[in-house]
Amino acid sequence: MAAASPVLVDGVRWAYAAAGGEAELGRAGATALRLVLSAVVLLPATVPMGGTLPAIVRAAESEGDAARRRLGLLYGANTLGAVIGAAVATFFMIEIFGVRDSLWIAALLGALVGVLARSVGRRGAGPEDGEAAARPEAAAAPDAPADAPPLRAPAPVPLVYGAAFVTGFAFFAMEIVWYRMLGPLLGGSVYGFGLVLVLALVGIGLGARLYGRGNEQRVPDTAAFGWTCALEALGLGAPLWIGDDLVAVAYGARHWNLLGFDGIVAGWTLVAAVLVLIPSLVAGYQFPVLVGLLGRGRAEIGRQVGTAYLWNTAGAIAGSLVAGFGMLQVLGAVGMWRALVWVLVALAAIFAAWPGPERRRRLLTALPAALAVAAALAVGPTAAWRHSPVGAGRLRFPSHDPVAFERFLRDTRREVVWEADGVEVSFAVTARNAYSFLVTGKSDGNAKSDAPTVVMISLIGAAVHPAPETALVVGLGTGTSAGWLADVPGIERVDVVELEPRIADFARMCGPVNRNLFDKDNVTIHFGDAREFLSSSHRTYDVVVSEPSNPYRVGIASLFSRDFYLAARERMSDDGVFVQWFQAYEVDGRALRTAVATLSSVFPAVEIWATREGDLALVAYRDGPKVDPERLAERLAAPVFREGLYAAWGTVGLEGLLAGYLAAPEVARTMAEDAEDLVDTDDRPVLEFGFQRTLGSPYRVRTMEILALAHALEADRPGWYAPEEAGALWDARSVWSFEEAGDLELPDGVPDWVRAHHASRRAYASRAYAQAIDRWLEGGREPVHPADLRRLAWAGARTGRPEAEAWIEALDAVDPVDARFAAAYLAAGRGEREAAVVELARGFERARTDPWFSVEIAAEALALARKLGLEKEAAARRLFEALAEPFAVAILQERRYETRVALAARADWPGLCREALAPYEPHAPWQQNLLAMRVRCYEEIGDEALLERAQDDFDRYWAMRPERISDLIDR
Repeated sequence: MAAASPVLVDGVRWAYAAAGGEAELGRAGATALRLVLSAVVLLPATVPMGGTLPAIVRAAESEGDAARRRLGLLYGANTLGAVIGAAVATFFMIEIFGVRDSLWIAALLGALVGVLARSVGRRGAGPEDGEAAARPEAAAAPDAPADAPPLRAPAPVPLVYGAAFVTGFAFFAMEIVWYRMLGPLLGGSVYGFGLVLVLALVGIGLGARLYGRGNEQRVPDTAAFGWTCALEALGLGAPLWIGDDLVAVAYGARHWNLLGFDGIVAGWTLVAAVLVLIPSLVAGYQFPVLVGLLGRGRAEIGRQVGTAYLWNTAGAIAGSLVAGFGMLQVLGAVGMWRALVWVLVALAAIFAAWPGPERRRRLLTALPAALAVAAALAVGPTAAWRHSPVGAGRLRFPSHDPVAFERFLRDTRREVVWEADGVEVSFAVTARNAYSFLVTGKSDGNAKSDAPTVVMISLIGAAVHPAPETALVVGLGTGTSAGWLADVPGIERVDVVELEPRIADFARMCGPVNRNLFDKDNVTIHFGDAREFLSSSHRTYDVVVSEPSNPYRVGIASLFSRDFYLAARERMSDDGVFVQWFQAYEVDGRALRTAVATLSSVFPAVEIWATREGDLALVAYRDGPKVDPERLAERLAAPVFREGLYAAWGTVGLEGLLAGYLAAPEVARTMAEDAEDLVDTDDRPVLEFGFQRTLGSPYRVRTMEILALAHALEADRPGWYAPEEAGALWDARSVWSFEEAGDLELPDGVPDWVRAHHASRRAYASRAYAQAIDRWLEGGREPVHPADLRRLAWAGARTGRPEAEAWIEALDAVDPVDARFAAAYLAAGRGEREAAVVELARGFERARTDPWFSVEIAAEALALARKLGLEKEAAARRLFEALAEPFAVAILQERRYETRVALAARADWPGLCREALAPYEPHAPWQQNLLAMRVRCYEEIGDEALLERAQDDFDRYWAMRPERISDLIDR
């Protein structure tokens, strides 16, 4: 029956789409229908599968095995076979054969086993067996062998079956916790998911085999089962004691990548085993014990194993549903982890207290139960574990340095300002260099640094469409793409599809960058699966923007597949434009070729754009580009395009838009030639596996290399573009490259003024400000692009050039924050300290609502504020107050805290120190000077509680450091 599954899948998809999906049925109705349709696909295979173990045990068990040890051996063998299947499927079969062929292979293997079993059964059946079966008196086996030892303290049958339900519930609920907790440490990929399953099966198989090797005449009792529950609770809870220290283990294991991908998998296995292996091993030992409580020997073993298995499976189903759709969101992953430890401790107590066991045997249960309770009360994992990017290979701190590790722990805990567990993944919002949202430990969006991508990926699609009216955005994120797209003239409706409702909480925090998305009447947010939405929706869209998470993550790869693109194409208008975000970091050229080939298999024309270094936009047309350059140039004068180009790239106009254009459709067609085996599909997710193998690697596809290749093929600009002035496009590209990549090489034939501007930008990037101005003036032109105006204003302010005032005045019209910071530096250079303080304060106050200033210039302004504050107490107090509120979307949050502490120390330390240090509590940065300042502050203001904590931290810091002679002086 397993062969039925591949055949049923397509029909089930059609039935779900026909019912209207979540949009028509609501979340509860759609979930119920999914469960029913999943059962339609799975039950034909799983029901016969569930009967195999009772049948095998009934055939192999003997009356002499009073403790039913052979059940353990057979259960262990069955489970260890599952280990091989899970490991081979995860790491080899799906990647090589695809999902459908892997299912057929499994079905054929199952059929082969059935044929062999039937053949062996026929050969083993003799006349005596047939005669015995024919005699009614022989049909029922005796309850137990005459010489079998008596059961000690037999438990009621309902209690045993209830225990089977509870242990199944706890184990499968805990599997969900393991997947969630190990996601940040293993990277959240299909490999991590499969590895947890493999280790759980290994533990169960070994535990069952361990039970099977025991004395056949030593029957289990209620105390033995209670002891296994206590041991399982202890194994489950022990990692709570380890807590965040496991991050250090995972970090060290991640460095096994020197051995290649196999080394990474070995490191993951070590980390996952800490959580999974021991409780799984006990659970494998526990199930045969349960069956042993129901009887002895061969008597009714088939029925008893089947019934116990049924109750255990029912508990597993309940645990999966209750945990996944309720407990996880209410209690959080760590809270649910603790709750499951308590459940097992309570079950252990019930069976240990059952009348009969000797006191000594009860004590054997009490000891691990007490330790499990202590583990459940431990601090456990914090944000440093839950929201660490170690699995993605993005965590960096010196190995074997306790000071560095403690600094990492404290910084991570302090910077997380909000966290939650969703249905699919865990979330957190951090505030260090602007709000970022983390999904399973990895950053999936920064309100400021990702602006070049999330602003322009939607505006590019709207710009190249002749007249867009409707749009679909896949993935809410910061809400920036949808918010800017909704303000495009002519756009009547923007639908946003987001899988996790909790992401909306983060998007609300990003109002300054998403143009207050939630106040727009033409935006509708749908929470659900994008694939489902497209298959069940009846709307058509002019622009579709897809910007999900990275393709290596579980469940995300399907949004990069040919099947998804076909579904999207069906929902697009005749002139429709599809824009796909694609990462150019941690990937090789093969991954990019796969993405381009997959899109090209559905759309006739695919262009390659860059939104910033490391992020690409693959722009696909349903029926080819239909761009009127004159009309496009007029549309780009609209406020949303003008402001978007400045905020994202610092450019303006038609050439400013085309600065991000890398390659025409001819390049994509060349890349897609003879690449049929690279096309990503639901059946064979090439990208998902390929990405995981390069995760955390230094591989990258550089945008300037793509541009150079396209230029060599004379395909580096769209066919409809006819420049009014030679060199204008290369000048805009030079602006873009220094905002993002900085490694553009100009081709031959570019005008001298473009080369002068390019040289000016190079000098500015090297902080040679005077040279930057000189090179620009050699070009003989006024700045056109806002990024150039900002550079010149800042360079002029830093060097005191006479042209600076005019440039600052012009900059004030487009970027008042940076204009104020430049004016402050110019005044400070002239010795006008009070004027500089006033300009800085005005800039800081304006930055609270305007997020589009330069982070680099703002950081310089904060440094200037510290310098001016140290010179004069009144200036320190004025700037301290100006920095009281955060900048928009928490830009430079940590730098602002540091500056306020320095200003408070100069203005009035006892009076201002509590306010200045408050954002650091209770996880103060692990830095000697700041820790000492905390102690001094709380001593002077007389706060005993805070002083005790500060002193403890200071003492711990010194205990971690190696002794140096200079340290004695510092103390």
